[in-house]
Amino acid sequence: MNFKDLAIQLTRLYERLNRAQKLVIAGTLFAVIGFIIFLVLYTSAERNSNYAVLFDHLSSKDAGLIIQELEKEGIPYKIPKDGVIEVPQDSVYKVRINIASKGFPEESHVGFELFDQQQFGATDFDQKVKFLRALEGELARTIQSLQPIEQASVHLALPKESVFVAKQSAPSASVVIQTVDGMRLSRKQILGIKNLVAAAVANLEPSNVKLVNEFGEPLSDAGEDGSDGDLAKLQIEYKNRYENAYEDKVVEVLAPFIGSKDRVVAKVTIDFDFARRDSVEERYDPENVVRSEQNMEEKREGGTPQQIGGVPGAVSNIGPVQGIESTSTKQKYQKSTNTINYEISKTVSNIKGPFATI
Repeated sequence: MNFKDLAIQLTRLYERLNRAQKLVIAGTLFAVIGFIIFLVLYTSAERNSNYAVLFDHLSSKDAGLIIQELEKEGIPYKIPKDGVIEVPQDSVYKVRINIASKGFPEESHVGFELFDQQQFGATDFDQKVKFLRALEGELARTIQSLQPIEQASVHLALPKESVFVAKQSAPSASVVIQTVDGMRLSRKQILGIKNLVAAAVANLEPSNVKLVNEFGEPLSDAGEDGSDGDLAKLQIEYKNRYENAYEDKVVEVLAPFIGSKDRVVAKVTIDFDFARRDSVEERYDPENVVRSEQNMEEKREGGTPQQIGGVPGAVSNIGPVQGIESTSTKQKYQKSTNTINYEISKTVSNIKGPFATI
């Protein structure tokens, strides 16, 4: 089809329309053209105003203070998600330096971005300090990403390496945790945080990682003997479980006589004594058992041979001579020793009492 013939046909069709139809078509055409122009301009504006991250992993306090400074300076910003603030990309470094010069953010942690820019002339000690700060910051960020954690701070004590194995000391770590209001950490979560920190540091054992909350109270993962709150929760669950079990047994016994389980309601209350009594018992066997026996017998009879000696002269030089009586006496010696060692059998029993008694 020729475009000229198509234009002639459209013109004739348009002339046949009345005034109202012509206005509708003209308005629709202008609306489509205007919408296309708006999309082009909006896309171009978005392309020209790219935003970059100014700060991330911010606390609510620091985020509020930084937003106040941005609004005071008239700088546009965006908050794509909690703890992240974005500003126009062309001014992100300038704004970051300006905000940092005012002491913000106060509670944020630095990570391995410390090594993005290498300082000329930095010593080995400076590099170790930067690595320690970066490792502590990365661990704090990771712990803060957990759901119950609002704020976390990690301190590592890395001993100086020594060529002597006997003088090497184990590293240790301490973690201060602030939980979200209304939430608390379970024993599994505490153990998970300890394992997380221990796995990030060489030769660090989970037992050398200590956790405290914002009130300075230690957080323990010792199970039933842990914190008082965990122990109380465990006792309540134990009590409810046994009461429900006895209630079910009562219903099962009475249901055949009444007709069905729906007609029976049983309530059982059990008073438990949760005082645990542990004892150590030692028993000795009265029947002695011979462990070892040692016998020594020594017997000697007769005197020792006469030795040549005396006053210098002929008699002493020629030795014993008949007719000269000897002054030595006959000797008889006897010795007997018997030693018996008895084994005393001993039995040590550690008796751990039940968790609860009725």
